[in-house]
Amino acid sequence: MSDILNLLKSAVNMNGYGASKNFVGYFEKHGKYKPGLAEDAVQFFLTFFGASSDQFILASSLHANSDEIGHSGDEVEDKKDLALIEDLTGSGVLKSFGYDKQFGFDYQTDRYETAVEAAWCDIQCRPMTDYKPSDLKKLLLAKMLVYGLHGHCFLVSDRLGLAFYPHDDIGFGVVALSDSADIKVARGFLQQAGQLKNFNSIIEWKP
Repeated sequence: MSDILNLLKSAVNMNGYGASKNFVGYFEKHGKYKPGLAEDAVQFFLTFFGASSDQFILASSLHANSDEIGHSGDEVEDKKDLALIEDLTGSGVLKSFGYDKQFGFDYQTDRYETAVEAAWCDIQCRPMTDYKPSDLKKLLLAKMLVYGLHGHCFLVSDRLGLAFYPHDDIGFGVVALSDSADIKVARGFLQQAGQLKNFNSIIEWKP
């Protein structure tokens, strides 16, 4: 797993995935969010790869800031967020802690920023088969939808040389991990996603 993590950190610009050297592209919702779009995006990923998704590694530093969860300002969405995060923390899939208690209140200090960065960079790698399918779906949905959920989340295929990531514009992006990555698969994934109702895709890869 350490090899996967080192490859990921060397290939992906963690400050902006789209600025990665071998960024392939992404798909996202078209227009205003409608209920069910996040579920559609997650299901598309799982269906596209089918049984081969079992070969993926989940590389994640996702964590919930309990100071923010349930405080987006939208009462209906906040209730959904709280229930989803409680499910994930209860099953041990996700860590939850308060930034204020963990890191203090000096938000503008180097010490605070360093502590937050360390939490984001604490990426753990586990085979997707370690997770119940229902928990995995909930985690990907939470990454797209939940206010107060922070950290990186990648679905990595060493065989394909590709890293996919869920994002809050509702969809997935793709970064090639090397020059020998299977770009044909990445392009096919994005092209098919762009044909989904209420989604569009952007392919930025230039051979």
